[in-house]
Amino acid sequence: MKHIINFFKGMIIGIANVIPGVSGGTMAVSTGIYEDLIHTISTFFHNFKETFKKNMIFLLPIVLGAGIGILAFSKLLKFALQNYGMQTQFAFIGLILGSLPFVFKKSVEKGFSWKYLIPAVLTFTIGIVLAILELLGVTGNAVESFDINFINIVLLFIYGVISAVSMVVPGISGSFILLLLGAYSAIIGAISSLNILVLIPFGIGVVVRYTTCF
Repeated sequence: MKHIINFFKGMIIGIANVIPGVSGGTMAVSTGIYEDLIHTISTFFHNFKETFKKNMIFLLPIVLGAGIGILAFSKLLKFALQNYGMQTQFAFIGLILGSLPFVFKKSVEKGFSWKYLIPAVLTFTIGIVLAILELLGVTGNAVESFDINFINIVLLFIYGVISAVSMVVPGISGSFILLLLGAYSAIIGAISSLNILVLIPFGIGVVVRYTTCF
């Protein structure tokens, strides 16, 4: 039963990872598996032979659930973005604003300090700058698909690293950053259509991020 529950928790995390403004890490915290998940990933290669079976029994249902959640929900999001673009974008805004109380509550559990506002102001400023650059046409021009060439392979790798952040750090949405960079629709399209040529460099970026961030 525990493994079935972890499977559905994985689905929740997977769905959160493809929704801009919703952090997979936040969902992992809210479902109660964040600490165990991070610990298992960070120590996966420690005493590998002794802990491999135990780690896989814990990770496999979560990974399978997350994969199914991402694949299933990416198709729905692709349809929504293509047919109800403005409504979907406003839904993202609502999700971002709605998640603020939860993130704030978690941030002050160990006591509040005004110095904590420094990273908040910095990241807010970065977001504003990215939005302004997009409006000016300097960056963030949305793309619907990727041609496979060296530059795009490198970009896809970087986008994979960015996306992995949303599960590792609660409160940060990698999908929202991809949306600001203009790559969100193309990535969602590649996932929903299982475009392997796009997903391989993207997936390598995700794996590299997870194995080097601890």
